[in-house]
Amino acid sequence: LRDRPLSGKAYAERLSRAGIIANFNMVPGDRRHPALTSGIRLGTPAVTSMGMRETEMVQIAAFIDSVCRQPDDQEVHASVRRDVADFCTAFDVPGIRDR
Repeated sequence: LRDRPLSGKAYAERLSRAGIIANFNMVPGDRRHPALTSGIRLGTPAVTSMGMRETEMVQIAAFIDSVCRQPDDQEVHASVRRDVADFCTAFDVPGIRDR
């Protein structure tokens, strides 16, 4: 995201509004302040423990791309949030929602 206009922190906040949790992290050669950063980090243990694999990661990447390409479009964020919620209904959350 170094070439993007917003910081990693700003993208992480927008992704959160869309129902996707990401941390903002520094990346090699990062010129932004550590409190802002240029990168985000996605934790895969949560989704893999739900049974998601490579195919689902492609869809998750598409959700992230939609938000990052239109970071200030609240309608896109709301639409992605609905899509993420619908997408997740097909998977169990271990210890919370087991089928």
